[in-house]
Amino acid sequence: MENDRTSIIDRVTAVILAGGKSGRMGMDKALIRFGDRTLLERSVEKMSAIFSHVIVAGGKAERYPGLGVPVVDDRSEGKGPIAGLCAGLRAAATDRIFAVACDTPFPNENLIRHLIDADPEADWIIPITPRGFEPLFAVYSKNCLAPMEEISQSDDKRIICLFTMVKVHRVTREEVDRLDPNLESFININTPEDVDAFLNGGPGK
Repeated sequence: MENDRTSIIDRVTAVILAGGKSGRMGMDKALIRFGDRTLLERSVEKMSAIFSHVIVAGGKAERYPGLGVPVVDDRSEGKGPIAGLCAGLRAAATDRIFAVACDTPFPNENLIRHLIDADPEADWIIPITPRGFEPLFAVYSKNCLAPMEEISQSDDKRIICLFTMVKVHRVTREEVDRLDPNLESFININTPEDVDAFLNGGPGK
């Protein structure tokens, strides 16, 4: 069984989204120190412990040196996370990717594996939490690339526009709660105060 689970993970690339202007943080969130590492270094370490293939999308390689994984530019400014998702899908050698934002420092491995296993026929596997759909903690197939590139060129660049364009599998709130009851996978670090709060007794301590 473990070999089967490992082989499935080997057919998925983790794409860490490092783009974004990080207005509330006042600087590139990927480079914020979170303990003894940056948020991006922490994310690369965690994803590399789960996946054989890891890519950082949304920045230039020289901005994030020494990560030990490929860094791909999202080729665009002002198009939001969909540009990073497209860059990751283009660069991935596997048919599917697992997308995660670099500012979510507490991803739950059991939930990640559940998403990947949920529906091998789906193009987009997306979890639901009390705040709604979570497209930046989700699985995408290469079939999403062309529709997402189309969305990125449109006036409405929201990722949720993809719902009507590909086969979607929704992972319910009940499934998410069972595997990640404190919803730690969906905690975002948005401000310096968040860094202080979570370093002083938050999840992952």
